Amino acid sequence: MVSSHLKNRLFVIATLAISYLWSCEKNHPPQIQSTGISPDTIHTGEIAQFSCVATDQDGDPLTYMWSCSEGSFPMGTTDFSVAWKAPSDQGECLITIIVSDGRSSDQDSFQVSVTPGGTCADGSFTDSRDGNTYSYKTIGDQTWMIENLAYLPSVSASNSGGD
Repeated sequence: MVSSHLKNRLFVIATLAISYLWSCEKNHPPQIQSTGISPDTIHTGEIAQFSCVATDQDGDPLTYMWSCSEGSFPMGTTDFSVAWKAPSDQGECLITIIVSDGRSSDQDSFQVSVTPGGTCADGSFTDSRDGNTYSYKTIGDQTWMIENLAYLPSVSASNSGGD
């Protein structure tokens, strides 16, 4: 006859063995499906958006860690989608993403070409109608007014049947 003490010990050992076997269940590493970059052309000093689509066969929660050879991640590096600020010098930058499920990981790297930024110029002009001077900024092929025009043509009262 087996004592109740021995039965309890055997139950505990069996429970621990089953727990151990379940914890030793094979983990499937996450898999990076794709990475994305927006915009397609990145100029010096501009902000780009990188994204990563990854899956985990076991349904484990995933963590993300981005790194770069040049530039910076002004909003952080631990999301599936991150903002990246291009360096001030043109050239090639290596971007790396590591996706982990806490037990294993997958990694992908890609090159980003940073091209010279668009031309940027400041200037001013004097409106001949009222003599006011206005500032403007030209970025690439677009010119933007720094302030609104203050010109107001003279207004005359109408005598056509009004009060």
